[in-house]
Amino acid sequence: MYADADARGGILEPPGICEVKFRKPDLLKTMHRLDAKLQALSSELKIVEESPGSESEAQSLRSAIQARENTLLPLYAQISYEFADLHDRPGRMLAKGVVRDVVDWPNAREYFAWRVRRRLAQDGLVKALKGADANLAHADAVAKLADMMGGDWEDDRAVLGWFDSAKSQIDELVQQTRDAAIQKTVADLVDGLSAEAKAALLKSL
Repeated sequence: MYADADARGGILEPPGICEVKFRKPDLLKTMHRLDAKLQALSSELKIVEESPGSESEAQSLRSAIQARENTLLPLYAQISYEFADLHDRPGRMLAKGVVRDVVDWPNAREYFAWRVRRRLAQDGLVKALKGADANLAHADAVAKLADMMGGDWEDDRAVLGWFDSAKSQIDELVQQTRDAAIQKTVADLVDGLSAEAKAALLKSL
């Protein structure tokens, strides 16, 4: 999958995400963890509540805390929306491996033209390698090509250029793969022979 630079990965808008994942009680906890004034008021309230006959002062502090929370709530809500939105942006999706690349819409036609050309050429070479060794997995065939190139395997233009310039090397890789597959097949067949049959085979060679 690919994503445009302005795309989003989720089905919910940031406020909707926060309604599910980061509600008002979570915002209040965050305020009390980060805001120095709230921390001071809470500490003072704790001391006052432990002192007898100071209910009026405690109530005043509770009102001050609530007023501070109400003042900070819109700011913290907006920050939570931005934080939730960051998780759905293309950069985060790319970092998590959800998308292969982030493609700007104006450059999409050129980007995918190179991508298709590279994949067609790569799939043809993979088919040749798997034809040389029927037991070779697709991923292993791709890994053989990537290891031989030794460059930026994610750069479609560079890979396509290498396919063209390294044709003889790739043909040799296909032949080596075929030879190795034949040798393994022969070795497996010989291992299944009895000692007398092996001796007879070696004598005939």
